[in-house]
Amino acid sequence: MKYPILRSHKVSQAEFLRFWSREYDFADEEVYDAYIGKRLTEQRVLELFRWKHGRKLPQEQQASIRRHFINRLKDLRQFSGHLEPTTFFHHFSRGGPIRRIFFLHICRPNEFPMFDQHVFRAMRSLQSRAPTKLPRNEERVIQMYNQDYRRFHGSFSSTPRTVDKALWAFGRFLKSDYKFMKE
Repeated sequence: MKYPILRSHKVSQAEFLRFWSREYDFADEEVYDAYIGKRLTEQRVLELFRWKHGRKLPQEQQASIRRHFINRLKDLRQFSGHLEPTTFFHHFSRGGPIRRIFFLHICRPNEFPMFDQHVFRAMRSLQSRAPTKLPRNEERVIQMYNQDYRRFHGSFSSTPRTVDKALWAFGRFLKSDYKFMKE
């Protein structure tokens, strides 16, 4: 019988992205691929939020998404051309920070990366080797996304989606029962 050992060793950025993006396993990826980057409609926005929530989206959450995002799709016209995230988040000021960031992402997927607890944990771990939890303060989460995470995400030389997948998989791994051992 062979026994596994988990060992951390430093690799290049390309190797990190290659390894962790292959470990990405999120249900219904074809839903994201089918709807992202297309003109936003009620159905597409709802399907993308369902995808983000693992397809389980209770009625009260659907109602919130409709109220804060879907019913305001016409408001997106004012954000043609250059989109300043601070202005966007000020305009779309309700619905929770992760959903607001996800809405920004689905509006401009090539400019604004996805963000959640897993990618935040991955970022903090890579920066300091000490994973942390997202703060509870909504505006602090938005600020961290704008000031820290977007720059961090942009420091990777790969497609934004590959970076999203790798950081999500790595961050989820860090939350698991497996822990890296310092060398």
